Formats: sequence, C-alpha cells, structure tokens
Amino acid sequence: MSFDSFDAVRTADDARLRELLRSCDGPERVWAAWALGLLLGGDAVSVLAEGYQPNPGVRAHLIVVLAGFGQQSALRALASDDPDPAVRATGCDYLIRIASLSHHDEVQPFPATRALTDPSPVPVTRIPRALPAGWPTFDDCSPRSFVRDGLGHEVIDHLLRTRDREDLPVGWPGYARRWTRSCSSDLRTS
Repeated sequence: MSFDSFDAVRTADDARLRELLRSCDGPERVWAAWALGLLLGGDAVSVLAEGYQPNPGVRAHLIVVLAGFGQQSALRALASDDPDPAVRATGCDYLIRIASLSHHDEVQPFPATRALTDPSPVPVTRIPRALPAGWPTFDDCSPRSFVRDGLGHEVIDHLLRTRDREDLPVGWPGYARRWTRSCSSDLRTS
C-alpha cells in the first residue's frame, strides 16, 4: 500500500513504520522517520541502528522531530556518530538551537568539541555559523586546532561576529589580525 500524506503514514503501527523505513523510497521514508520519532521519541534512534539505515535526508528529518521533543541525548548521538557529515552537522545545529532556547549550559562545550574532532569539514564549517553570541565554545581552543584544512576562518568569523576584538580568547587576536589582512589582500587582488 502506498501512502500519499504524512497523516496517512502517522496512523500506521510501529511494525508498518519500520517496514516503510526498510522498503520505501522518498517521502514515505521521511514520513515514517517522522512518525517513529513522534511515536518513540529518543528510542527512534535505536530503530535506525537496527539496520534500517535510511538515507541521510531521512535521518536529518528525524533530527528535527527529536529536537522538537528535546531529545538531547539522541541528537548528541547522531551529531557524534552518524556516518554522514551533513547529518552530524544538522545534529549539532539542533542541539545548539535547543540549548539556546532552554539555557542548557551542559550542551555548550559539545559543538566546539565536534568542530575540533570531526574528520569532515562539513560540521566544522557549519557549527560556528550556527552558534549564537555569548557562547563560550572556543575559549579553551587554540587557533591551531582549526587551521587544518583552512577552517580557522569559520571560527574567526563566529568570534568576530559575536565579540569585540579585545574580548577574543587568548591566542585568537593575532590569528584574527592575520586572517583579516589575508582576506583584505584577497579582495584587493580579485
């Protein structure tokens, strides 16, 4: 049986939703992930780990549902362990949103840790853009931690967007000056 709307999928039982994740394509898989997220909350992540492995777009949609339920531990698991870097970045984005809205201070160090340790540039470049002003996320990080693959400029952008130069963490002002000069000379030559 084919479904033509989320409302139709939402009424399916747990077994049918798991079958949709396993056998359907496109919208039905996304709807099944949403419905399982609504039905199971954070336990929906374990359903995905049972071998269903929906595509990254479906897992990213599941993150939205989990964030709506405030499922921080499930979001953290996806942000840390998902095989797709865009899904990991989306997990971080929504953890940041939850923490910003509900003042969960224990989440604040996690995005910087992900940015420092993720092997892909996707989360590393997206995390600083998602951070609101006032997060102390990079205060204990050396600029050298981010220079790999030329990604330090994303952190500098975040720091300069959210703080005055004199309030930059130790080690960052010199890097910010060099980076700003480098950008200025790039603009003059282009």
